[in-house]
Amino acid sequence: MRYLPLLVLLLSACAVGPYADTPRYRLPESRAVAARHLNEALAFGSHGVSEVAADELKLTWHERRQLTGKRWVMLERELEFASINAVQRPSRPGEWWELKVEATGGQLTFEFKDAPTASKAEAALRRLMQAVTDVEARELAKQYFARLEGAVPYYITNKNGTRVRNPDWTNPEAAADALSTLTGRDFGTDIDAWRSYLRQAYGI
Repeated sequence: MRYLPLLVLLLSACAVGPYADTPRYRLPESRAVAARHLNEALAFGSHGVSEVAADELKLTWHERRQLTGKRWVMLERELEFASINAVQRPSRPGEWWELKVEATGGQLTFEFKDAPTASKAEAALRRLMQAVTDVEARELAKQYFARLEGAVPYYITNKNGTRVRNPDWTNPEAAADALSTLTGRDFGTDIDAWRSYLRQAYGI
């Protein structure tokens, strides 16, 4: 029992540590939901990024970097989720909450205005870094091929009866790029070549 005060002290220290005020989010059930959560967190709660676009396989964005006291540059960045090795818990070393991602090629740091938003992005990235299952790969291949061949309409009608842009629509080049990321093959926008390959590989 003589160690009980020390144990209480250690637990108290943990309670006020750097992660004490950082909530944990449950991992999204699907890759599509995880991608949506990551888009929302980066688009509306991050600092220094713009043109954010995340799908089930990768993230692209523009990052604002300071060169000198008065000079800034916008860099186009890309992260394939399969290349992620680890996602650290958010921490706040200064003004912004930081989320560090260890990936092939180095470390990335995203900055957020608050802990909940940083934790939302953390959970999304932890889900997206998981290996794509065979079932997920087949469903994604079907979705991307439908976009490639123009089977996904540009406009849809929402629940209020208003015609809006379909968030699932992409141009053929983007659909072909997604298929390449998924399969490791590159047939450009050749629909017949993709159809033949997907039939053999996924039975589509």
